[in-house]
Amino acid sequence: MWQAFLFSGLRCFCPRQLGHGIAQDDQPAFAKVTYTLTTYGLIVPVSNELANDEVANLFGYLARWFAKKQILTENALLKTKLETLTAGQVAATDNAVDALREDYSEDELKTFEKVLHSLNRHIEKREETKL
Repeated sequence: MWQAFLFSGLRCFCPRQLGHGIAQDDQPAFAKVTYTLTTYGLIVPVSNELANDEVANLFGYLARWFAKKQILTENALLKTKLETLTAGQVAATDNAVDALREDYSEDELKTFEKVLHSLNRHIEKREETKL
C-alpha cells in the first residue's frame, strides 16, 4: 500500500495560462507502508435445492447467523486485547485522552474506541427495548 505524505512546504496549485500548458510544481512523495492481516471466515456447504428454496429463506438465516458469529469473534478479539492492558492512575486534573495517549499505543487506543462504541450500541439497544 502506498500513501502520500504531506510536507510543510506544500504549495497551492500554479495558475494556468491557456495555450501554455501546465506548470511543473512540487511533487508528492510516497513511502511504502507494510501491514499484515489476519482474516477469519467459514465455508458452509449448501445444496442447490436449499439455496433455491425461497420459502425457507436460508440465506437470510445464514446472514443473521454469520452476523452473530462476527460479533462473537470481534468481542473475543477485543477481550483478548483488553486483558493485556494494565490499569493506571490518572490524576483528577489530567485530560483522560492525553493520559491514555501517554501510556498506550494508537492500536490500543483504537481498541478502547471500539469497545466503547460497542458498549454504547449495547446500552442504546437496551434503552430502546425499555421504551
